[in-house]
Amino acid sequence: MSTENISKDSLRKVFQFVSKDKISKDAISQVLKEIGKGSTVEKAIDQLGIQKMERNQISEIVSEVLEEKEDLIEDRGMKAIDALMGIVMKKVSGQADGETVHEILEEKVNEKISQD
Repeated sequence: MSTENISKDSLRKVFQFVSKDKISKDAISQVLKEIGKGSTVEKAIDQLGIQKMERNQISEIVSEVLEEKEDLIEDRGMKAIDALMGIVMKKVSGQADGETVHEILEEKVNEKISQD
């Protein structure tokens, strides 16, 4: 990756987008790669399609994954979260940070276990 195109202003903008919850901190490297290729920060975010998802969107994806992997939860209980985390992170592909996904997973897996 060429760093010549990454100015201090571009870095500042990237971190402002993260601090304003416009993009996930997990997407920083992807954005920087695009800037390195000559894109602006805004153009990189648009091209990558990594605007941060709302919490309710993440929650819906988590619910879908939990339905698909019900047997995993039955077998492992709360320990299933690690495996589920990988599946959900692939589906949100940089549009949600891991901390939020993990938090939602814990809530929903705990609910599911309590219901059974």
